[in-house]
Amino acid sequence: MSADSKLNEYFAQAKTDGELLPVVDEQDRVVRLATRREIHTEVLLHRAVHVVLHDGMGRVLLQQRSASKDHLPGWWDVSVGGHVGPGEDYDEAAVREIEEEMGIVGAEPLWIARQEPSELTGWEFIHVFMFQAAGVVRPDPDEISNIAWVTGGEYHERMASDDNEWRMSPAGDRSIRLFFETGLGFFP
Repeated sequence: MSADSKLNEYFAQAKTDGELLPVVDEQDRVVRLATRREIHTEVLLHRAVHVVLHDGMGRVLLQQRSASKDHLPGWWDVSVGGHVGPGEDYDEAAVREIEEEMGIVGAEPLWIARQEPSELTGWEFIHVFMFQAAGVVRPDPDEISNIAWVTGGEYHERMASDDNEWRMSPAGDRSIRLFFETGLGFFP
């Protein structure tokens, strides 16, 4: 079996591969729609959001991606993340993703940074937001298998270890670090 056949077989198992998403140009302007599968297999530029949930006391929420995810299953990631849908802006996508992934309705996340598309981001323009989660979070079990609240010091220790149990998505790691760089968290 060729490498292309293996890749197509791998993505064919994703339940969201037919989802239509905006494809963008180098200036982040929408140029057309394509399926999620096409975007990922053809390596097309597209949009995503990351939201770092924090508790106001220096801890951030990490999510462990479910085993059913088509990209980095079982890896740890930023608190909330997802693609920007057709007709949505980054702010709207962040609010929607917080509700879908964590069950928090009416969130008003604050924009903190932007990651440029690269191999590290999966060729996504990523807008990074933060939001103080004052109440209980209700992770979607279809998306998330586990959560962990960690301080900056604990995060740093986990990322410095060779423990495969704490493999972190590269783009999620960058978003968490951008949050700590705001000074709201503490990073040794």
